[in-house]
Amino acid sequence: IMGMNQLVMDGALTEEQLKFAQQIRASSESLLALINDILDLTKIESGKLELTRVEFDLRALLEDAVDSVAGRAMAGGLEVCSYMDYRIQSRVIGDPDRLRQILLNLLSNAIKFTQAGQVHVVAEVVETGPTDVTFQFKVHDSGIG
Repeated sequence: IMGMNQLVMDGALTEEQLKFAQQIRASSESLLALINDILDLTKIESGKLELTRVEFDLRALLEDAVDSVAGRAMAGGLEVCSYMDYRIQSRVIGDPDRLRQILLNLLSNAIKFTQAGQVHVVAEVVETGPTDVTFQFKVHDSGIG
C-alpha cells in the first residue's frame, strides 16, 4: 500500500489529491509503527529484542520523524519541529529503527494531547567520552501533560 501510494504521489496530482495521498501515507506509517510496536513488545517479553549498531544520519532521522507526524500536527493547528545540538555530528552509530520508533511514539502522544501551540523534539549531548557520545532526546509540548 505504501509503495503504491508513493507512486501515486510521484504523479501529477491536484492539491486536494495530494493532501489525501499524504494522509494515506501518514496513516499507513502509523499503522506500520503500531504493528512494529506489537512485534517489539513480543520480542521484549521473550527476551529476544536485539539492538543494531549501524551508521545513520541522525539529523535526517529527526527530520523524518517530524515530517511523519507533521500532517497530524498541522491538521490540529500545531507547530512541530526539531532541534539538534550543534555538537552532534550528523553521522552516528546506533539503532535508527528503534530510535525512530521511540521518537514517533513520543511525538504522536504529544500531538494527541496538545490542543494548541507546539510540539518539538530536542537532541542534546549528555556526555562525551573518548569513543562514545551519549545523547538525550526530549519531546516538549504545550499540552496538558
